[in-house]
Amino acid sequence: MGLFTAANSFRLIVLFCPSIINNVGLSLLNNQHGLGDERRYRRIFWFNVATNAVIVMAGAAVVTFAGPWVLSVFGREFHAGYRVLVILMLATIPETLAVAAVQPLQSQDRVWTVFLAVILPCYSTLVLVAFALTPMLGASGLAWAYVAGWGVGITSAVFLVCRFGIWHPTADRRLLHASHG
Repeated sequence: MGLFTAANSFRLIVLFCPSIINNVGLSLLNNQHGLGDERRYRRIFWFNVATNAVIVMAGAAVVTFAGPWVLSVFGREFHAGYRVLVILMLATIPETLAVAAVQPLQSQDRVWTVFLAVILPCYSTLVLVAFALTPMLGASGLAWAYVAGWGVGITSAVFLVCRFGIWHPTADRRLLHASHG
C-alpha cells in the first residue's frame, strides 16, 4: 500500500490543474447558460475539454518519464512503484475528461443524473476490480481498478452527454432555452 500511496500522490498532483480548470469552466458554463448564449456555451465547453486533455496528458507524460526520480523522494525502495505510477497516470486521462464531459449536464441541474449514471458506475467498477485484482497484483491491481473505474466513467459520461444531445449542434439551443421558458 505504500507503493500505491506514493504513486497516487503524483496522480493527485497531475489532477490538480485540470481540477481547477474544470471548476472555472463550470462557472463559465453556468454563466453562459444563464445568459442564454449557446455559441459561447459550446465554445467554453470544447475549450475546457481540449485544455484539460492537453494539460492532463502533458502532466501524465512528465510524471511518467520522471517517475523513477520522483518516486525516489520517498526512498530507494519506492522505485518498485514505477509500474503503479505508470498505470495511475493512465487513469488520470479518462478521469479528467469524464469530469469535463459532464459539465454541461451539471450546468443543466442534472447532478443526480451524473451521480447515478457516471459516478456510481465508475466507483462501483473501481471497488469490484480492486476486490478482484488487489489480492493477486497488490498495488498494481488497485491502480488497474482506477483505470477500469474511470474507463467506465468516461464511457458513461460520453454516452450520457450524447443521449441528452449536448454534442449535437442544435442541442445547446434546446438545453439553454428549456430553462428559460
